[in-house]
Amino acid sequence: MNLSLRLATRISDFVAQRVATTHVLGLPSRLHSCLQSCMILHSKIRKAQDKGFAVAEKIVHKQLIVTMDRLKRQAETISLSPPEPDKAPGVLDIYADIKALEEEFGGYKWDHERETLSVTTDPVTLLDVPLGPFRIDLKLSHFKIPTNADSGTHVDALDPNVSGEHFHPHVGAHGAVCLGDGAPSIRRALEDGRVLDYFIILKQLLNSYDRDGAYTILENWGEDAEDRIDCSDCGYATLMDESMYCDCCSDSYCDECYGSCESCEEVVCDGCRRTCVTCTSSVCAGCIQANCKDCGAPLCETCSTNNEGCGGCSGMLCERCVQSCSSCSTQYCKSCASEEIGDCKCDKPGQCSDCREKCDFCEVRQPGESYLGPPKEHPEFEKAETQVFGAPAPGFLPEPAVQENEENCEPTTA
Repeated sequence: MNLSLRLATRISDFVAQRVATTHVLGLPSRLHSCLQSCMILHSKIRKAQDKGFAVAEKIVHKQLIVTMDRLKRQAETISLSPPEPDKAPGVLDIYADIKALEEEFGGYKWDHERETLSVTTDPVTLLDVPLGPFRIDLKLSHFKIPTNADSGTHVDALDPNVSGEHFHPHVGAHGAVCLGDGAPSIRRALEDGRVLDYFIILKQLLNSYDRDGAYTILENWGEDAEDRIDCSDCGYATLMDESMYCDCCSDSYCDECYGSCESCEEVVCDGCRRTCVTCTSSVCAGCIQANCKDCGAPLCETCSTNNEGCGGCSGMLCERCVQSCSSCSTQYCKSCASEEIGDCKCDKPGQCSDCREKCDFCEVRQPGESYLGPPKEHPEFEKAETQVFGAPAPGFLPEPAVQENEENCEPTTA
């Protein structure tokens, strides 16, 4: 078996394995959710029967009937037959692609140690700037996981014309290609096992130029390399007199990757600015006065000054981490809230220790009575329930008896 056929067989196996794992059999999500709802309602009915809750049992039974009808309709409309997997490319199709590389690029090279397939392009010239030929690499592992190619596509300049650290405006300093809008096309080519299309797409990308998306612009290629510096954030090469030096991190940035602190108006890079979790203002590290004790989120000077802090340990808290007493609204952090906040003797929840000691209801409550009223198991509650749903409850007058007058058929009040 020659090399091209062996490579085609391996690539076909990679693609077939990946396609097979993308098809997971089982119940459709809607049908599974409806079936799960029926099981939950069935469990509630059993609990209601055990505890003698006849009214609750009837209510849940009606809900079960509605859910069962919905389950029946979905079972009739949804097919449970397994979907047919996507047709993986055949070995002969991939073999034809590899053989076509000889006609398109004059041949290919195979690196057994790195498991990389490579081709060489013709010399590239952009805006009259000669950049020389390039070697494009294709890792066979990308056919297993095509998304790895988004940041793992690599090229090398065979006769480099370097400007700064770059030998192509769309290639990073270490040979990683910025795919841009071509990333979806590269990914689909790998998903379908189209070897030839992968190399052609990259060849077209190397022969194109987008000034806005370039690491280094071609207009001044090589002329002012000593006067330019790469942005530490986006990598864009900018003139040194137009760049910004950040005192916080000691790096240089282009005019798109820095801004000013909204508190002190100092110019800092985007990486050194922080967003206050309360007011969402963007400030430098020096204007961050405190961090939330629980989550560590930054608080600016204004928000930390207006922050009441924890009533137990005085630690600063952001709005998301505050836990308050439901009566006096005293704020606590998580650790202090676990010690201070609890349920009162009358079962009123969320009370701090001071509010539990000063609770007015605890002094007037009756035995077995909470702030919500007497519990259901209390004999007085059962008696009141019988009076309400059986005989007339005290305090309500019975409805007057109505009799009909046989002579004039008009109702008379007894």
